[in-house]
Amino acid sequence: MLALCLLLPAAPTVVPALTGAPSSAPCVPRSGKTLIAIGQDRDSIADYAAAFGTPAVVSAYTALDSLLGLDSPTDYGGGVQHAAALLEAYPSTSLLLAVYAVGDLANVTSGRRDARIDALGDWIARARVPVYLRFGYECDNPSNKYEPAAFVAAFRYVTTRLRARGVPNVAFVWHSWGFEPAGGRPVLDWFPGVEYADWVGLSAFQQLLTRDTTHMENVASIAKAHGLPLMICESTPFGGLQPAPAPRTLPLNTTAHRAVGRTAVRGGASPPPPAPPAPRKAERDTWGSWFSPLLSFVRAHDVRLLAYIDCDWSSQPMWAGQGWGDTRLEAEPRHARLWRNRVLNHVRYTLGPFDRGCEPGTTMGVAPAPPPDKPSHHVPLPAGAAPARVAPAAAAAQHTSGEHGAAAISRQRASRARTVWCSLVGVGVLALGALGFSRRVLLGRGRTRLGEAAADGLLAGEQASAASGAAAGAR
Repeated sequence: MLALCLLLPAAPTVVPALTGAPSSAPCVPRSGKTLIAIGQDRDSIADYAAAFGTPAVVSAYTALDSLLGLDSPTDYGGGVQHAAALLEAYPSTSLLLAVYAVGDLANVTSGRRDARIDALGDWIARARVPVYLRFGYECDNPSNKYEPAAFVAAFRYVTTRLRARGVPNVAFVWHSWGFEPAGGRPVLDWFPGVEYADWVGLSAFQQLLTRDTTHMENVASIAKAHGLPLMICESTPFGGLQPAPAPRTLPLNTTAHRAVGRTAVRGGASPPPPAPPAPRKAERDTWGSWFSPLLSFVRAHDVRLLAYIDCDWSSQPMWAGQGWGDTRLEAEPRHARLWRNRVLNHVRYTLGPFDRGCEPGTTMGVAPAPPPDKPSHHVPLPAGAAPARVAPAAAAAQHTSGEHGAAAISRQRASRARTVWCSLVGVGVLALGALGFSRRVLLGRGRTRLGEAAADGLLAGEQASAASGAAAGAR
C-alpha cells in the first residue's frame, strides 16, 4: 500500500543491536487464533501502542533496489519507515515486512539483485524476531504491472536464495490484492506454488463496504486448497471511521479511486461497481458497515493474522485528497471501545510471546539478548548505494516516536502489574467468601442437629408423662 519514492542521500541512522533470537519459525496461530498486526508507518504505530498497548506484529515497508527504511528512517510521503527502530521500541513483537519490486523482477531473476537479497536476508537474521516477508505485495494489482510468469519466477528466486542462505526466522507470504486481478486473469496465475509460499495473503478495503468479497473468497480458497494459513496483509475502511450514518454510495471504482502500488491510479475507464445496499440500523457507522464484515470473514475463513492500517491518511502527502480519511481507532471513542471489547479482549486475538496458541515448530517468542560484544544491528548497503535523506520534521518525529514506544511499554508493564495485583486480591476475596459460606453451612448444620436433639428430648418427656398418667389411672 505504501508508495516508495526516490529521495536524496543522507547519512544512515545506525540502530543498536536488537535483542533476542527466534527459537523457530514465525508463529502460525492454531485454528481459531488470530494475530493482530498494526501499520503502516512508525509514528502511527507509536500512537496506536500508546492507546492500546504493543501489538503482536508491526508492519514496515522497504524496496529491494535500495533497502531504505530498514536501518535508517525514510519518509516516502506516507509516514516514516524505520523497521529497526520499531523492533527496538517493541522488542516483543514480530515484523510484517513488505518488499517493493515494481519494475525490478528481471533484475531479480538475472542475479543483478543478489547482493540486495543477501543483505535483506542478513538483516532479517540479525533482527532476531519472527519476520513475515511479503515480496512483491499485491502481485495481481493492475497498477503494479507484474506479469504473472515473471512474478512467479522472481518470488521463487527470492525464496530459494534466502532459504539457501539459512535465514531461520522468516516466513514467505504470497499477497494478492483481493480485487479483480490484472487483465481479468485467474489469481492462481500469480501463485508461486506451495513449495515457495508459507502463507497466503490478501488486502481488505472497499470490498467489505460493498459486500462484494468474491475475489477475497477466491484467494481464501487457494489457502484452504493448499493447506496454507491465511493472512489479511492490509486492511482499512476506505473513507475513514464514521460514527454517524455512513453514506449509501462511495467512490468504489477500484481502478479509478484505489491508490495502490507506488502511484495513485486515476481516470480508469471501467464503470463503477453498484452502490452498496442501504445499511441496516445496526450498521449505520463504520463498525457495522466495515468492521463487522471484516471480523465475520476472519471467523469464516479462519484468518490467522489480521493487519490493520491505523493512521490519518488525509494528513499524509501521498494520500491527501484521495478519500482514505482518518482510520485511527484511538481517535474515535466508540470504535476504540468496540476494538478493545470485541477484538483485543476476545479470546481469538489474545496471543503473546511464547504463547501456546502457535502451531508446533513456530513461535512469537524471542530468546535472551546476545552478549554485549556482538556487532551492532546495522546492515551496510552495497557499494555505491545511496541512503535516504530524511526531512528534519521526520527526524524530529523519530525522537518523539521513541518516547511514545518507551511510554507504551511502561504503561503496558504497569497495566500487567495492576492486573496481577487485582487477580490476587480477587482470589483472596473469593477464598474469604468461600470460608464464610462454609462457616455458615456448618453453623446451620450444628443448629439443625441441636434442634433435632431438643425435639427428641421433648418427645421422650411427653411419652414418659403419658406412661405415668396411664399407670396412675390403672391404679
